[in-house]
Amino acid sequence: PSNKNFPKWGALANKGYSKLEVGDIILTVDDKKLTTKFITAATATDQKLDFLPSHAAICVSKDGKFEVAEMTHSDFTKSTFNDVCYESTRVVIIRMKCWDKTFIKKMMTLIPFFENIGYDRMFKMGLEALSCSELPYAMDATINYAVNNKLSSAEAVQAVQDMAKLPKTRADLDLEPVVGDQEYISPLGWFLSKDAEIIWDSEYESNN
Repeated sequence: PSNKNFPKWGALANKGYSKLEVGDIILTVDDKKLTTKFITAATATDQKLDFLPSHAAICVSKDGKFEVAEMTHSDFTKSTFNDVCYESTRVVIIRMKCWDKTFIKKMMTLIPFFENIGYDRMFKMGLEALSCSELPYAMDATINYAVNNKLSSAEAVQAVQDMAKLPKTRADLDLEPVVGDQEYISPLGWFLSKDAEIIWDSEYESNN
């Protein structure tokens, strides 16, 4: 695994898994990947933080097969929680306080529509392609639009695809420029959201 500091990473991951719920955002760092250095540098903040996540994913089930939806360089990727942990040096689970169970259930109905979307290498907000942190953002934005306009998931996806930019999310998230003045939601943006509640942190768990 990437995390050489945790020889018993499997046991550690199980502790996080016991607290994981559908709809939770999983934020990770993998110090071996070059993209980690690019993303953390591009989304740096003046705040002194000991956690600068470089990847975001969302829990969609706990069936042991397809538990985590994530956008990787292999495009839409179906993973398990252990898969994500195995590739990470630190894992933090956050829960968005503004998402109730009904809203999360509606978000999960989007998975079939998003499975064929490619990875966003241009960091351009929209449904044409999605980066890791854009995936949960797009799910929130699409369902929030559906709820506000009384649309089905399919109708909302169609409507959002035709928009110049993604509609407003229910979660309170700050966008930041990454490429020029182009707005982007980063993994750090999820971590710093006012709606985010930290559920589990492997770093804290490992020191106890």
